[in-house]
Amino acid sequence: MTASTQQQPVPAAPRSGKMLRAMVGIGILCGLMIVLTYEGTLPVIEANRAEALEKAIFQVVPGTEETRPFRWTGDGFAPLTAGQTSEDELIYAGYNSS
Repeated sequence: MTASTQQQPVPAAPRSGKMLRAMVGIGILCGLMIVLTYEGTLPVIEANRAEALEKAIFQVVPGTEETRPFRWTGDGFAPLTAGQTSEDELIYAGYNSS
């Protein structure tokens, strides 16, 4: 037999248990990073959203000094009190001092 016709030894196939552990570990790490990024950026996103809404209201209703949110109840508009949240679309009223 010549050197060119000798068969090279075939490496053993990786065990599926090790591959599975690696994939699960990477999946858990990626999931954790996604959750931490979401939780870490949520307050900044909400603050930016509120600031953009306020700027839009003051741009649409010039001369506004104060805004108040209202929601539609079916019978009319009801003011949204502090700490109360609504899944409905809100309507904002702009007020000035005069």
